[in-house]
Amino acid sequence: MELSVVLMLFVSGVPLWSQQAKTAIPREDYKHWYRLSTTKLSETGEWVGFTKHYDEQEDTLVIQHTRNQKSYSFAAASLNGFISPNEVLIHRDSISERYNLKTGKTYALSDKAQLVEDMPKGWYAYYYKNIKQLLIRGAAKIDSLSIDGVLNYEYAPAARAFLITRQVDSSRVLELISLDGLQKAVPVQDLKGYKLIETSWQESGARLAYTLIPEIEDSPVVAFGKLAVYDLKTQEHRWLPQGLVMEKFKGYQLKLEWQNPLELDIDGSKVVFSYRRQPLLQSDEIPEIWHSTDPYLGPVMRYRMEGANLHRVALWDLVTHEITAVTDERFTEVVCDPQLNYAVVYDPSSYRPSALHKPPVDLYLKNLKTGKIQLLETAYTGHKLDIVFSPQGRYLAYPRKGHVILYDLFEQKDELPVPWIATGQADLETSNLVAWYQDEAAVLLQGKYDLWELKLKSKKLTALTQGRTSGIVHKLIKPSRDWMPKRKDALFVEMSQEYPEGYAVIEPGKEQKLITFGTDYLKWPKVSADSKTLIYSSEAYDRPPALEVFHLGDAKSQRIFQSNSQYQEYELPRQECIHYTNTKGDSLKGILRYPVGYDPDKRYPMVVYVYEKQSHTFNHYTNPGLYPHGGFNSTNLVNRGYFVLHPDITYQSGEPAFSATDCILAGTQKALQQVDAIDPKRLGLIGHSFGGFETGFTITQTDLFATAVAGSGIYDNASFYLYIQDEGDPAYFQYEENQLRIPQNLFLDYQGYLDNSALYHTSTMNTPLLLWSGKDDHHVDFNQTLDFYMGLKRLQKPVTMLLYAGMHHSAYKHFQQIDLCLKVEHWLDHYLKGVPAESWVK
Repeated sequence: MELSVVLMLFVSGVPLWSQQAKTAIPREDYKHWYRLSTTKLSETGEWVGFTKHYDEQEDTLVIQHTRNQKSYSFAAASLNGFISPNEVLIHRDSISERYNLKTGKTYALSDKAQLVEDMPKGWYAYYYKNIKQLLIRGAAKIDSLSIDGVLNYEYAPAARAFLITRQVDSSRVLELISLDGLQKAVPVQDLKGYKLIETSWQESGARLAYTLIPEIEDSPVVAFGKLAVYDLKTQEHRWLPQGLVMEKFKGYQLKLEWQNPLELDIDGSKVVFSYRRQPLLQSDEIPEIWHSTDPYLGPVMRYRMEGANLHRVALWDLVTHEITAVTDERFTEVVCDPQLNYAVVYDPSSYRPSALHKPPVDLYLKNLKTGKIQLLETAYTGHKLDIVFSPQGRYLAYPRKGHVILYDLFEQKDELPVPWIATGQADLETSNLVAWYQDEAAVLLQGKYDLWELKLKSKKLTALTQGRTSGIVHKLIKPSRDWMPKRKDALFVEMSQEYPEGYAVIEPGKEQKLITFGTDYLKWPKVSADSKTLIYSSEAYDRPPALEVFHLGDAKSQRIFQSNSQYQEYELPRQECIHYTNTKGDSLKGILRYPVGYDPDKRYPMVVYVYEKQSHTFNHYTNPGLYPHGGFNSTNLVNRGYFVLHPDITYQSGEPAFSATDCILAGTQKALQQVDAIDPKRLGLIGHSFGGFETGFTITQTDLFATAVAGSGIYDNASFYLYIQDEGDPAYFQYEENQLRIPQNLFLDYQGYLDNSALYHTSTMNTPLLLWSGKDDHHVDFNQTLDFYMGLKRLQKPVTMLLYAGMHHSAYKHFQQIDLCLKVEHWLDHYLKGVPAESWVK
């Protein structure tokens, strides 16, 4: 179905509001505003839990019905999960409560409990960590069990069983408790001298693999630990032979590694496991030795020790008892298929050293039966998580220069089969694989505009949406990251066309159905586990976020909750879009927000906030408050009598600072021409991070602004180019391939780096400037701020600097946020409104 939509994004002039006079939001009322966050959606989508997060009072949990207005509120509580379609478990203080959403009755539990997830219908279980008790309940009265001394637990849905570690007198034991034989605990392992590290279940639930390591690190027991596979039916163990352990793994120990976890194959006959040197090798170089040819910087090189300290992966065949090395000192990264027949391996340092932030790698396909390695892809630039095998291990997929590459591994013999590539479909020139169907008969591909279904046997491609013709991008919304749809499942998609956005649903055998599409800002889409309900948040610049819900079969979505309803008691904000052109002829937009209580016969100060392009945030709502991360809150300022301008900035390659200044001045001049009430003598400029870079430079090029505030900015490009960012990465890539947009390296364009640095234009700066930074900022070194301050101080320029101990790149601690916010607002009030200076301002 083709969708043709003609929408007007920006509406100039005053929005509709009540004729009754309303006031601006006073500072003392900021505390009544809260941020909204959804937490959980029930499996069938009938209930949603969300939290109201306040800055200065206790948060509130709300459980809201999605088909009517029924709701429950719980102060200082959090939602642990849904026990059943109409019951929830909530945490409050040090206890948990079971709450019946139909009757409103509350049952206080004996202690704080954790709800066990993925239990079968009619069953539920709690774990009381404090008292080490596991409680299991079923539909029948006899299906009830309480177990004491439980140190930890794991529920396996496929096996319908719990694996628990239990304290029995002075010993710890590993036990299985099946829901089908609830009253009988089956002993699996005496853990004396060992601790459980990792577990993995066969897909069918028939077998369990687990690893143990010595409880005491310097124990005389073999340091490597033990690996076992346990058969639930026969109750028999298969152990990794200790002879092989002594022969192959001396000096190593089993290791929990999240990227390569312990994993049984589908048949339960093979298992892969991770291990690492124990103890790690340590460098004894005095002094540290750094080489220009090192693939990584010094700290990373010392940790890696040429790969010797990295985790390794091996495969154990339970039938032959053979051990196969999956990774080695060269190929340290791996993605295994579920059948454990193949693995994709690569060397992450093969193209290092490099100025690129993420250099490419060469991918190899390794046959885990024969050990044969074949080159799969040269100079792969995608993410490791984009290399995926199908659920049964038949297919391998990954992106190549925008295309999805798909191999049928069943066709492989001595040579790699010819890969399937989507050709002749312009939309799939930029694509990725977003979901496998559970039956492995098809996959869903995300194109530039559309969602496609590919049938794997016939290679038939079907466009499920028609976005390319309408210019609307359609993207799949998944209930969870690892979700695999069934044929009967509806598919929900997100739609966007620059600023208008919305949602639609595709039911099997039916045309796409539009749910909503418009200029409201939409976010947080969640799909219920049964793929029948969509819930999302919508907002506009003059309306706080609201929760909207759509159920399959409904004609349209409905609003079930409006946050911060008190906003209607105050004068609603007014804003408009301005259009302007920079000196290069680029057409740009900006958001101009009007002061609350605006009177065209009066003159007002204006603050210009800068950071890249901002016009897409036209319908983003901003709560008033004293806790912004960067010291700036536009809603605060318009309620305090300021115009606020958010201009778009576009860039000329190699001239990021001059480009920013050009666009900032063009946007500011356009606002002055368009609205006579803006006082040209009372203009302020403010920015943080890259916006701090833009602010600091702009005020060295013009005296248009009466004052400026720059936070955590870069003011000396030559110095920052050579900085080790975030304690591990060279900052080269920020210039050559990222935000700072100087494609030539420092030594090929040295003058360009200096010319675009505020520090080297210090002598032309006359604007009173407030600089601020966190002293623990490892993203942009706070010495950038200090150096700029020292240069301005040496030339006796008007500058004040705030340095916050313990602050990183932004303010995340409440006391830092409120102090910075109040100081920034006072600075602007002093220079733009003539408010007497506080003692810290000179």
